[in-house]
Amino acid sequence: MPGSRSASSTCIVRAIVKSSARPLVGLVRRVALPISAGLLASGPRYVEALTAYRDGDPDPILQVFADSAVRCAAEGRRLGHEVHGIHAGWSEILAALDEFAARAGRRVPLR
Repeated sequence: MPGSRSASSTCIVRAIVKSSARPLVGLVRRVALPISAGLLASGPRYVEALTAYRDGDPDPILQVFADSAVRCAAEGRRLGHEVHGIHAGWSEILAALDEFAARAGRRVPLR
């Protein structure tokens, strides 16, 4: 789906995932899944699935979307762990600087 139709289809899928599919209600509350990134990674498989859908076979596009959602969830977990690690590292650095400033006899607001 070229251009805006691709963005529109992604919005429609997000709306379905966020609100109307009964088993998925409450699954996605605070974030928008970047399913489109997973679809782009699928490349030709996504285009073939769209063609099959236009020809009346919904199974391939459903599989591509499901695979993309799984890929996005895994990437989200990985990024979340990475962000927590970065935060912990900076917290240690700031605590050490704060302690150094306190020992030097002056209080420097670092946070």
